[in-house]
Amino acid sequence: YGNRSASYHNIHKFDLALTDSEKCIEIKPEWAKGYQRKAMALHGKKDLDGAMEFYQKGLEIDPSNAQMQQGMSQILKEKRGGGGGMGGLGSMFGPEGEAKLKQNPRIAKYFEDPKFKTMWDMCSQNPQMMMQLVQQDPRFMDVFKEITGIDLMDMQEKQMKKQDDMEELKKKREQEEKVRKEQEEKKKKEDEMATLPAEEREKLEKKKEAEALKAQGN
Repeated sequence: YGNRSASYHNIHKFDLALTDSEKCIEIKPEWAKGYQRKAMALHGKKDLDGAMEFYQKGLEIDPSNAQMQQGMSQILKEKRGGGGGMGGLGSMFGPEGEAKLKQNPRIAKYFEDPKFKTMWDMCSQNPQMMMQLVQQDPRFMDVFKEITGIDLMDMQEKQMKKQDDMEELKKKREQEEKVRKEQEEKKKKEDEMATLPAEEREKLEKKKEAEALKAQGN
């Protein structure tokens, strides 16, 4: 469904792309690209807010996904081009958006740094730079959170925790499988012993006892 959704998107059949992307998410909700496919379909249908929402959900699973970051950058650019207030992200790089950001004392200090201000002004000319700077400068990650409500740092931490949890689960399952095989092997030997004549079983048991005593140093 994921590949077909992308194919439908490429030929501008966005309704079909959306249907397949939703099926993809239903079948495999932990797959980040399913959310990316839905975001792309919604973007194609000009639902920018919906696309932003599903890019965000995809980034919660895979925070470093460059394609989704670029997709969000494009939406931010389109919203900016479409005008509107800060709530719609339309003027976030303009004087009004900057003034609203400076209402946060922590972020206002960033603008006191000429280098930061220069990079911010560059973003106003090329909004796609924002997603690049978010990965390079924690201050831009902080600003991005203030603008969109999306905490990329928190997403990355959750992703790392998820990976650690999956590794722990893998080790647990491997241990359980090892115990299961040992139990199966033990039962198999017990079943084989049960089929032996009594005299033969007695010899084997005495041999095992002797080996156990030897192992103990007696």
